Amino acid sequence: MKVAFKAILLSPKFLLIEEEDRPWAKEPWKVNHYEVASRLSYFLWVSAPDDALLKLAAEQKLHDPAVLAAETKRMLADPKALAFTKNFAGQWLHFEQLFNAVDPDRRKFKDFNDALRQAMYDEVFTFCDAVLRHNGRMLDLLDSDYTFVNEPLAKLYDIPGIQARKCAR
Repeated sequence: MKVAFKAILLSPKFLLIEEEDRPWAKEPWKVNHYEVASRLSYFLWVSAPDDALLKLAAEQKLHDPAVLAAETKRMLADPKALAFTKNFAGQWLHFEQLFNAVDPDRRKFKDFNDALRQAMYDEVFTFCDAVLRHNGRMLDLLDSDYTFVNEPLAKLYDIPGIQARKCAR
């Protein structure tokens, strides 16, 4: 997982792309500070860059690895970064498809209802959000010893003594 994730993030197609407004260029080029701001913002927030990011672009500081790392951490800490989890992990793991299309056999699973379906979705979403936005280990996606459940899921999973915490959305 580490190698695949690193390859995606370091891929020239992710960092250096050919723009239509530069048809004369024969080689990939380093994106300018405003392009870095836009890409970072649309990737993490699915939204336009905020004033702080645009100020750094105007000051031409976004090619500095320390500044870029600090901005990435700041942006991931913002609630707008839930869009990153929804888009990146959601497309990768097909959250919406599972939520909208999978329906267990109601004869076998009599207690299954829409609230439980929502709780299951929230569990996966909150877990991926914790890993992706809060510096979790990518290997936790494969072999985690923790999850995020509410009371109905704890009952379903037969986990005694779980205190419910509201899942972030």
